[in-house]
Amino acid sequence: MALTVVYVDATLASGANNGTSWANAYQGCAGLQTAIDNVAALSETEIRMRNTFSVGTYGSRIDIDGNCKGDNVNGEWVTFIGYDDSDVELLDGEYCQLDGESVGFDVVYLLTVEALRFKHIDFHDAGSGRSGIRLSATGTMYNFLFEACRFSDNWAYGAYGASTNPRDYIFIDCVFEGNGWHPLYVLNNSARSVVLIGCYLEITAGMKGIYTGALDVNDCIFVGGAIAIENYYSGVMKVRNSVFYNQTEAVYNFVYIPGKMILYHYNNIYLLADAANDYVVIRTYGQTVDDYCITNCSNANGNLSGANSQSSLSVAQIGLRDPDNGDFRLNNTSLGWRASMPTLGAVV
Repeated sequence: MALTVVYVDATLASGANNGTSWANAYQGCAGLQTAIDNVAALSETEIRMRNTFSVGTYGSRIDIDGNCKGDNVNGEWVTFIGYDDSDVELLDGEYCQLDGESVGFDVVYLLTVEALRFKHIDFHDAGSGRSGIRLSATGTMYNFLFEACRFSDNWAYGAYGASTNPRDYIFIDCVFEGNGWHPLYVLNNSARSVVLIGCYLEITAGMKGIYTGALDVNDCIFVGGAIAIENYYSGVMKVRNSVFYNQTEAVYNFVYIPGKMILYHYNNIYLLADAANDYVVIRTYGQTVDDYCITNCSNANGNLSGANSQSSLSVAQIGLRDPDNGDFRLNNTSLGWRASMPTLGAVV
C-alpha cells in the first residue's frame, strides 16, 4: 500500500486543518488526536509533527488506538516523526516535544501496537503527571521502535510498558534524562528481548535504570542511580560494549532476582566513583543462574567476577574524555572503545 503522509503543526492557526500539507496541517493536540483517529486500517502512514505540543490542553493525554497501530503481517508501519519549519526531518539531538501538563495522566497512552515507530520525539512532563509514554496492560504489543527519541523530566518513568508479553521493543540512539523514577520500566516476562542500542540513560539517585526481563543492551551509557539494571523475570540478558559510570550510592550496580537467568556481559566498563563503598557489579540474591559469562570487562573500585576482568582502573585508563563535565565519549586508547556512543560523537 502507498505511503500516506499526514501533517500536524502544534502552533498553526490558519489553513484547512485537514492534514494534507503544512499549510493545511492538523492543528495542536486536538489535531494530532484527529490525525491518529483518522489513520486508515492496515495502512502505511507517516505523521509528520512540528513545534511543541502541550498535551494537557486536550484530553489530558494523547491516545494511540484504533487503526493507528500498523500492520505486522504486511509490514505496514505507522511512524510519528519530528520535522522543522523548513519541512526537513529533524537531526539527531533535535526533537518535536510532547509536553504533558495534566496531573495523573501519562503524556502518551498506547493500547495496541503492531508496527509503530517514533523518531525525533521528546516525551516530556515536567509537571505532576506520570510517564512519558505508557503501554496498555492488555493490548497486543510488538514491533515497537523508538529512534533518536528523548524521554525527559517525566514525573515518573521515561517509558512504562505495562504489557507482560512485549515483543521487539527497540530503542535506538535514545536519551533518557531527568526522569523522577526509572528511565525504562517494562513488565516483560516474554522470551523476546527489550533492545537498546546506542542509548544514554541518566538515572536519578536511588532509582533503577532499566527494570525488565529479557534484555539486549548494546553500546549504551548508564550514569548515576542506585541500580543500572534490575531483571525481575527469567530470560536471557546480554550487555555488550557499554559504560556504567558514577554509581555513587552504597548499593549494587546489577541486581538479578529471577530463579532462572542466562547472563552474558562482554566488553563493558564499570567505573564506580566511590571506592569506600563495597560494590557488587552482578548480584543474583542466591538464585540459580543457568549460564554466567563475563568477558573482557573492566572495573574500577568494585568487585567483578569472570574471565579477563581488571580492577582499580583510573579514569585515564578507562578512556572517558571528561566525565566530570559530562563528556562520556571514549578515546581510541580506551579498553572499551567499542562502547562509543553514536549520538555523542565518534571515537577520537
